[in-house]
Amino acid sequence: MKLHTPTMRNFRRDEEAVRKLSPEQFRVTQRSGTEVRSTHGDSHLGHVFPDGPRDRGGLRYCINSAALRFIHRDDMEAEGYAAYLNQVEDVR
Repeated sequence: MKLHTPTMRNFRRDEEAVRKLSPEQFRVTQRSGTEVRSTHGDSHLGHVFPDGPRDRGGLRYCINSAALRFIHRDDMEAEGYAAYLNQVEDVR
């Protein structure tokens, strides 16, 4: 049996996942508790400031940790993030 795992291209808002958020996670991600919003999940992630490195566009993104779900490198492929494995070191 093959399980379907969402990728960035076919991600949709998951109401069950939203219901499982802690009160702080809900405040940050669903009530814009801190201006950057995800494109696919329509969730607030953090702020963007115009004081970043000029040679990289001048923006500085501050993403609130309550908006993140950390995925162990060993689980990235199964979670739909295989395309990003080359950007994460394999430290053992």
